[in-house]
Amino acid sequence: ISARRACVTLTGRAPGESVHPYATSLEFRFDFGSVELFSGNGPYGLAAHGDELFACDLYHDCLHVFSFTGEHRRTVHGDFWRPKVICFANDRLYLVEKYFLVEKEDDDAATAADKRMAGHRILVLTPEGTTLQVLCFRPDERVLHIVHFEELLIATLTSDDFNANMNF
Repeated sequence: ISARRACVTLTGRAPGESVHPYATSLEFRFDFGSVELFSGNGPYGLAAHGDELFACDLYHDCLHVFSFTGEHRRTVHGDFWRPKVICFANDRLYLVEKYFLVEKEDDDAATAADKRMAGHRILVLTPEGTTLQVLCFRPDERVLHIVHFEELLIATLTSDDFNANMNF
């Protein structure tokens, strides 16, 4: 994204619609996205790579890829569940899944184990969705967010111990 463009998702708009404002003024340029594409439940995380915008589809276990003019280019499926947060660094896509997935009775052992790790790992993928690496954290730690800054990938983690001691 250039210094003059930003992509945001706003609450209060039709679900599944994103807006593309000028970053310096936040003046709206156009809307894009499809309520039907996201089933009225998204998008969640957004990340720009080259001339494309990647959007997490939490409820279809995939990423949708758009041009900056709003054209849907493709859908990316991979070895991930409920993608929630994404960012790009060095032509690699870093993805965090939503914590807690209910296993289905017909899940094989490998699928059930993967689902139990959702939210406890960061997946490193190609832009096409091929898994290159998986960074796993302790079962009592959950990844909340990631951001790339210069040469750093910064992750926000929380633990069950921390959450148990919080008074909300």
